[in-house]
Amino acid sequence: SFALREKRILSFGLSFTFMSSFGQTFLISLFVPYFLKDFSLSNATFGSLYSVATLISAGLLPYLGKWIDDLPLRMYSQMVITGLLVASITVALSWHVALLFVGLVLLRLSGQGLSSHTAQTAMARYFVHERGKALSISSLGYPIGEGILPLAIAGLLGIFSWRVTWGIIVLVIALFFIPLVRYILSKSEYKEVEHTENDPKTTESSWEVYRMLAKDYRIWLVTPVVLLPPFWATGLFLYQVSIAEQLGWSATLIASAFV
Repeated sequence: SFALREKRILSFGLSFTFMSSFGQTFLISLFVPYFLKDFSLSNATFGSLYSVATLISAGLLPYLGKWIDDLPLRMYSQMVITGLLVASITVALSWHVALLFVGLVLLRLSGQGLSSHTAQTAMARYFVHERGKALSISSLGYPIGEGILPLAIAGLLGIFSWRVTWGIIVLVIALFFIPLVRYILSKSEYKEVEHTENDPKTTESSWEVYRMLAKDYRIWLVTPVVLLPPFWATGLFLYQVSIAEQLGWSATLIASAFV
């Protein structure tokens, strides 16, 4: 079957979509009550920090994301996963809110941003005729992460401190995911991708499309509808534990809702 025939590169994509969970709001939100307490932050202050961290990571994504066009997939993927490792270490060792902020920026960038970007770009470039299958299979890492990690993290937080829990995440990335990615890409079984981005005609055509879209009034009508759900969903996920506490629910109960 297709999945067995292309299991190595599909496993690569799935592992990166799964790893993106470490930078996703649904997982970070489980640590919010501990951040508020240890750093003496209010919900509004932390929400502002998280929002700025997300915007900074979004601003950096186009610049760091395009490196995948110029670097070998093996090298770029190792850079992304190393960034996620550094981000987790930074959060685990943060003794000041400024360092926590840096950790959040790195988590959002290397986790939700670059990990997802690496998986999707690799699938789209490696496969031509079965691209839809590849993207759908590799995207299974998202629901798997949402189904497993909240319960696992909630269980760890019930036993260990939040810093030790992040230390465990560091170990999982360092001892499992980094060797896994190296193994998957240890053999050059993926095709070299031709670089067409430098074609001036392609670049000019892209800018023409952007200008046409900007002039179409329907784009500005649709944009708020597209952008609004992520805003309220992120806010809901970020403060889900605080909401659960107000309702008298346990963190484990709210985490089990993702399953």
